[in-house]
Amino acid sequence: MRNGTDPARYEVVPTRVRDGKFPLRVLYMGTIGRSQGLDRVIEAVARLHATGIAIDAKLVGQGADVGRLRRLNQRLGGPVDILGQIEGAAVVEQYKWADSTIVSLRDWEPFAWTVPSKLYELMSAGKHITAIVSGESADLIRESRSGDIVEPGDIEALVALWRGIARDRTRLQVGDGGRRWITENASYDRIAQEYIKTLEEVVLSPIRRN
Repeated sequence: MRNGTDPARYEVVPTRVRDGKFPLRVLYMGTIGRSQGLDRVIEAVARLHATGIAIDAKLVGQGADVGRLRRLNQRLGGPVDILGQIEGAAVVEQYKWADSTIVSLRDWEPFAWTVPSKLYELMSAGKHITAIVSGESADLIRESRSGDIVEPGDIEALVALWRGIARDRTRLQVGDGGRRWITENASYDRIAQEYIKTLEEVVLSPIRRN
């Protein structure tokens, strides 16, 4: 059984693309740990600022890597806003703020077959996803056409992606592929149906054999 989410919660998040005269807004919201490799996000935003690209970035959450990332951010002149954990309606407000949402995992072998539950939430929000992932998670982004994929650790590719999007906001238009995939495959209602079906098969299997 896969993880899931409630797509109805994110129906209020607008999917419209803001005009290019505004800074590009990128958002990471979730666990801030070693597994996420978010130092590359901070470094990429710092490089874009240095070349005159207007980009606003937020890291929102808690985790073991917050202190190290705050120090890195300070050394680079504070290119990213690092906020604490938020709850409830504030989550949806952050998704409303963003132009592109970030899912990120390091280039570690177990992550090739890991789909973080946060990815399902981002797909439900309907915004463009900057997917710094490989393996199964990257395949899901491709299948649903819900964003762009950057190989984990490839800061040059991340800089190039955000520079291109900042100059051409039509690249943020991802359609409803992500939301539709979640409704059909990873909504809580769908998972409940699959769970009941599995339980019925387990219970009825001995009866059929007898």
